[in-house]
Amino acid sequence: MIRGLRLAGVPDGQIYVWERSTRELRKAGFAPRDSAGAVHYVGLDGHYDENLTLSGEVGSRFAPLVSRVCTAHINLPVLKDHLVAGLGVGMKNMYGVIHNPNKYHDNHCDPFVADLCACPLVRDRFRLVLCDALNGQYDGGPTLVPFRLWKKNALLASRGPVALDAVAWQILGARRRGCPG
Repeated sequence: MIRGLRLAGVPDGQIYVWERSTRELRKAGFAPRDSAGAVHYVGLDGHYDENLTLSGEVGSRFAPLVSRVCTAHINLPVLKDHLVAGLGVGMKNMYGVIHNPNKYHDNHCDPFVADLCACPLVRDRFRLVLCDALNGQYDGGPTLVPFRLWKKNALLASRGPVALDAVAWQILGARRRGCPG
């Protein structure tokens, strides 16, 4: 992905690889680094704006990286089940940018996932969702449950998270019903 951004003319200093926390960044195999002119690898680590941003039924404080620094988002989720939402792919993956995702889980995350993704700080900056579906988890997520994994051997890509999530929902639903791959 970084090589592709470079080929598109995006300078390294404007590329941020981030996770909700430094611990999760390291777990994903990236060492934290935040130096001028280089690709930034950062954990959000509970740093949020002081003011609430309202969108739909809940207000949230966004990570400054999302609200003030990044002008475009490329979302890189994995294909997985989510016990509350049903799936945790493109849209649900954005819960990592807000201070209060716990407020967004009632009623199977409805309408909260949509409300978050409708917020201009998210909606206007989405450029691409590229889902790692090499292995999918059809049940028990979002935590890893190895015996609920299967080899899907696919990558899913969309310019919009709703379309990608609709396809992911169909794939997970078929697998849950016992249909192959």
